[in-house]
Amino acid sequence: MTVQVAARVEPNVKEAASKVVAEFGLDLSTTIKMFITRIAKERRIPMDISKPIVSLNGDEFKSDTEYFKQIPGYWESIVEASEEPLEGLISAKELGWDV
Repeated sequence: MTVQVAARVEPNVKEAASKVVAEFGLDLSTTIKMFITRIAKERRIPMDISKPIVSLNGDEFKSDTEYFKQIPGYWESIVEASEEPLEGLISAKELGWDV
C-alpha cells in the first residue's frame, strides 16, 4: 500500500525541474519518491541546506574556511597543524586532503 504526498510549488519551478529530471529519463513523481526514500534510508537530508555561518558582529560567511580566515592567524595555524603528522600517523596533506 502507498500513500499520496502533495507539495505546492510555483509553476515555473515545476516546469524547470521537470525538464531537468527528464534529461535523466525520470519524471517528477519518481524523482520525489527517490528523494523521500533516500531521506528515510539514510536518516538525513541528502543535500546541503545549512545556514550561512554568522560571526558575532553579524557578518555572513559562505563556509567555515571563510569564517576562520577572517580571524588573524587562525587559519594559518589550522593549516600548519594539519601539515604536522602525529607520531605514527600521516598528515592531512599526505592524505591528499585539501586544507
